[in-house]
Formats: sequence, C-alpha cells, structure tokens
Amino acid sequence: MKRPVLNGVGIAGYCRDDPRYKIRLEAREKECVMATWFEEYLEAWKAEDVDKVMAWYTDDIVFEDTTAGHKATGAAQMTKFVRGSFKAVPGASFEFVKGVDIGDDYYCEWIMQPMGVRGVSVGTRRDAKICANRDYWDGKKYTIGE
Repeated sequence: MKRPVLNGVGIAGYCRDDPRYKIRLEAREKECVMATWFEEYLEAWKAEDVDKVMAWYTDDIVFEDTTAGHKATGAAQMTKFVRGSFKAVPGASFEFVKGVDIGDDYYCEWIMQPMGVRGVSVGTRRDAKICANRDYWDGKKYTIGE
C-alpha cells in the first residue's frame, strides 16, 4: 500500500529507510483494530454488569483512577472498585473518541456521558486482557458523589 510522502519524508518525518518509519506505520495501521476491543470494553461498563467488566482484566490487574486517587490491585479490589463505580455514577456511559494500540500498550480517549467528562485510559494488556490501566479525567467537570 502506497503511503503519502512529502519531499521524500514519510510518516512523522521519518524516511522510509529509517526503521522508525515501519514502527510508526504499524502503529497507525493498528489504530482501527484497537477501537474494536476498547469499544467493547466500554460497552461492558455501560451495561453495569460487574462480571462483564471483570472479564476484561487479568487476576493481577493494577488499576488506577488517578483523578479520584484510587488504586485497585488484584481482582478482588478491582471488583469492589467496579461495584462502587456503578453506585457512584449510575447510568454513566463512555463514548469512544480515539485510541492507539502499540503492541501490548494502549491509550484510549473517551467521554463519560451524560456529564461530558473527557478522559483517557493508558495501559497494558496481556493475553488480550487488561493487566494495568491508569485513567486520567477532568475532575473540574465532575466530582464523584455529585
């Protein structure tokens, strides 16, 4: 597949002979693939089904909600966090904006509705399950417990 080139320079300013060009090209091509799994993950949260959400995590998950200052380590703590989230923010859903999946690492931008809270998830997957995740979101737009 031919890629656009500007004055002999390819993606992100790398020449086609530069090994970084291939890495950037692969990352760009994976973006659409990543969207599929992350949208399914966000749908599990929307369903407010603890088992569906937990099916996305490894048993040794490390999950951080950096804005709320919460960290869950392991399936038991994560299950408690998921249940608490459903109680704290009932009826919330997440709109997928965009994301990138590079190897096992990912980032995904989302908007929590109906509050319009923008956020991003950054993490790592192992065997198609999330083993580490950090959420960053706009705490000025919404405070838990409002």
